[in-house]
Amino acid sequence: MKNRLAAATAALAAVAVALSGCSDGGAAGTSSDGSVPSTVTIGVRSDVDVFNPFTSVGDIGAAQALRLLYDSLVRSDAKGEIEPGLAESWKVTPTGGTFQLRKGITCSDGTPMSATDVAKSIQFLADPDSGASYSFRVFGYAGAKSIVADDAANTLTIELKGPNNDMLSGLANIGKIVCPKGLEDPKALATTPLGTGPYTLESQKRGESYTFKLRTDYVGYPEGVAAKDMPATVVLRVVPDDSTQTNLLLSNELTVANLQGQSIKRVRGQQGVNEVAAPAWGVTALAVNHDTPVGGDVVIRRAMTLALDPKLYNDAAYGGLAEPASALYTPNMRCYSADVEKAQVRGDVAAAAKLLDDNGYKRSGETRTKPDGSPLTIRMIQLTTNPTEAEYVKGALAKVGLTVELVPLSYNEALASLSKNEWDMITFPFQSGMASPSLYVIEVTGSLKDSLNFGRIDNKAYQEIITPALAATSDAERCELWNKGQEALLRDADLVPLVQVVSHYFAKGVTFEAAGTIDPFSFAAK
Repeated sequence: MKNRLAAATAALAAVAVALSGCSDGGAAGTSSDGSVPSTVTIGVRSDVDVFNPFTSVGDIGAAQALRLLYDSLVRSDAKGEIEPGLAESWKVTPTGGTFQLRKGITCSDGTPMSATDVAKSIQFLADPDSGASYSFRVFGYAGAKSIVADDAANTLTIELKGPNNDMLSGLANIGKIVCPKGLEDPKALATTPLGTGPYTLESQKRGESYTFKLRTDYVGYPEGVAAKDMPATVVLRVVPDDSTQTNLLLSNELTVANLQGQSIKRVRGQQGVNEVAAPAWGVTALAVNHDTPVGGDVVIRRAMTLALDPKLYNDAAYGGLAEPASALYTPNMRCYSADVEKAQVRGDVAAAAKLLDDNGYKRSGETRTKPDGSPLTIRMIQLTTNPTEAEYVKGALAKVGLTVELVPLSYNEALASLSKNEWDMITFPFQSGMASPSLYVIEVTGSLKDSLNFGRIDNKAYQEIITPALAATSDAERCELWNKGQEALLRDADLVPLVQVVSHYFAKGVTFEAAGTIDPFSFAAK
């Protein structure tokens, strides 16, 4: 349960940092010769918790640091397409795959990495006692059958106990390769990274800044990219405040700022500043606790779905800077269906009121009672990082006579509440570093002990499609099944989609690609 709650912390942290270092190298670097600046300073909205990629909560500061420090067998680009990482080629089936590793892989301390050394990280990830979160995304429901290295052939073979055609996406998402010494001492790894990525940590001022230097012995560059194309130094500067990030960008103390709200309007269109928009894979949705009398009633859930308007929610909670969402799969994900999205009826107050009336929820003035005549009050966790989210929901539901009691909590407090039955609903980011529908599986199925299903959803129709969807050998079959499962969740209002969050980066002198975090291999002069 500890591991699952840590992962839940990551998701809640994403809400916190999306709405809410001083570097040793001084001002952000600029270049006048058309090349990438030698130093790129990036503003991040939260600190790094730990450098252990298997136990980090993965908020934006940590996620960006880990992307610099650790490589994986394969990577995912900003469109979700799989690319070579430490493996230069691979052959996969729904139940496993063999990876041909690059020659000359080394650890950040210079130690050569054999296929056996690389395999140790994957074996660690597969170990239920390792503390690693989200391992389902690599190994599927059944887990790993074997992980075998062949040092002579420089290959690594993963065999699964059951099908998972999303194994490559899972490896790109969470399959960071840690040096053997780091695996031997996970406690030390928390503060002293030992990775296989393009950068090594040179210095750190906890809570302020982290300086990374490009490695001279790194061999995992994508095709068409070389060391000369990379910043020699990357600095992550911890700046939670939008206004401060804006000032630092405009004064050339940041190369890249990650902004929200009014600060975007202040910076957008400024001469010499370019914008990179990074839409999330997945949605922020209203999650409902199915184990409470309110959340367990499909009539109430469906009425809330009808009453809530994603466009108005976007305006209220995100200043119109996100994308309204009525489906769980977003347009940048595999298996997105415009037909499913268009079929959802949202923002229909009259239909919501009629549904409640027809099912015995009588309205008296501004409130309603349950069919047995008892008062009806919905308890909603209000995240203090963005209180307007819950305020919109409360106001929208009041129009149909549903009374919402807001419970303001920090995200750590909210996390502690998720395992209890003292709440009925919360807005929550169901987002991931993978562009596949399977990102939802661990969050909508299973017991709370073994999953992130804090809403206690038990949708049999959705559960029935998971194994065949993960075993499907064609995109058409796969997407047909995943959309059948999505429609089952939407039909029962198990999750209520609201928006697709868009991260807005602003940069001076550079451009890049981003999906959650900035791809360090994509920097280009601008």
